Amino acid sequence: MAVSVEVLSTHPPIAVRGQIYVAGPIIPIGITGGAAYANLDAMGTRATPVLIPRAGTIQSARLFDPSDQGQPVTLWLLTEPIATQTDNGALTLSDDELDTDIYNIYFSGFDDAANGQVAFATSIGYSYRLGSGPATDLITVYAFMQARGTPTITLPALPTVTIGILVE
Repeated sequence: MAVSVEVLSTHPPIAVRGQIYVAGPIIPIGITGGAAYANLDAMGTRATPVLIPRAGTIQSARLFDPSDQGQPVTLWLLTEPIATQTDNGALTLSDDELDTDIYNIYFSGFDDAANGQVAFATSIGYSYRLGSGPATDLITVYAFMQARGTPTITLPALPTVTIGILVE
């Protein structure tokens, strides 16, 4: 019996100076299906590793909400992984973890399409540089979602974020 395998890409992603690099998809790790989150709750148990250019300007971000909740969410971007969180419990970061925060992206104002919703954060314009080395080097940072409303996530319909970064 023959097995068909489709290879999407054998090359790692690259960042090109002066162009937009799209980081993601960023999908929360450890979300419990059917959990009714409260404001400021952790959405998941672990931070999601994501590749971004070493230096750039965060231009915009998009949140796809296939659970059709339309509730505000904050995406934390940190240079280091955080301690394991309790899904559907208060997000708890130590002072040392807070000190690794790069930027927080807040999503609200969803566009509803009956079966799902999208929210955009635009005109962000936050410039960053993480360590020394070429700006186009891709480095791993960590993303974590926090409820800012009262969403209920229906598995397998997990929220997904992409971030547009202008490479320095």
